Amino acid sequence: MEIFKTSYQVWKNVVDANDFAVYLQDSPQQVRGAAWAGTQNFIYELALNESNRSTFDTDFPASGLTIVDTKDDAIAQIVGLNDVPNHFVTSPTHAHIEENAKFKGFIITAEGVATDTIHDHLITNEIYIHGGWFWSDGGVKDDYAELSVVDKDDVLGLFDSYGLTVGEDVLELAKYVETQYLKPGGMEMTHLETPTIANVASGLYMRTKIHTTSLTEVNVGVTYLWFEV
Repeated sequence: MEIFKTSYQVWKNVVDANDFAVYLQDSPQQVRGAAWAGTQNFIYELALNESNRSTFDTDFPASGLTIVDTKDDAIAQIVGLNDVPNHFVTSPTHAHIEENAKFKGFIITAEGVATDTIHDHLITNEIYIHGGWFWSDGGVKDDYAELSVVDKDDVLGLFDSYGLTVGEDVLELAKYVETQYLKPGGMEMTHLETPTIANVASGLYMRTKIHTTSLTEVNVGVTYLWFEV
């Protein structure tokens, strides 16, 4: 059972599309709290706050919710509903999984056209991404790299919610590097690290996009740092 922290709209789309049971943990202030929706394989967690709480209360009246005391109680009820093993996935710290650290590298060649070159790496075992390094051997002004996590095969069951089709569309779940510009005309090494460790489920893809703006070929080496479960 894997847990994904989502935005309000993603969470609502999951619930609306699948009519999942919803469990709410409320705070004494009646402003903050958390809500969960469950499928057979995944749990979607929504953090409630002042900006989304009134919308949540309108869309999901308390009369339609089962109220529980703790997060574990919420997960246990969802797990029970789906008759799956009582196995929870949480976000570990460095110390918990340091022995499973792995560096995975790729070289991507943008072929020297004004376009985007995309490299997708399939995750076959659940990981926690924590950053990485990349270098480039040049390029020109306005060339840049982006790193993200995408779902190409509807692994999370969200395609219907967004009107997407497997084999034609790609759902971007998180973008960890956006428009990281490459140094024109020379070698450059860049180290990037996320402030927290982010879960990437088996079946998703780590996507590297190289955007080039001229006919100059660019080679980019990417090394991810992740922890394997």
